[in-house]
Amino acid sequence: MRATLSGFGVVDAGQGRHPLPVRLFQIITEREERASIAIATNLPFSEWGTVFPDLRLVAAIVDRVTFNAHIIETGAQSYRLRTSRTTAPGKRAS
Repeated sequence: MRATLSGFGVVDAGQGRHPLPVRLFQIITEREERASIAIATNLPFSEWGTVFPDLRLVAAIVDRVTFNAHIIETGAQSYRLRTSRTTAPGKRAS
């Protein structure tokens, strides 16, 4: 079983009953060395502190995410943005 986490930086990480960084840490810890996790973000790890206010928690999350990880950097430009710019207005690629 795999989990895909996407959209970091899109929502305020500190809102809600279970703030995003705490829930993210729980998910990663529960799945650690048991199942795959795929994370898609446009932020490098060094900038996660701009989204998540607790820097110690960010360090713990990054530590767990990067241990035994396969990190794939696809470049700076968003695939969705590039596709939307090349697709005619009103039409979406499927």
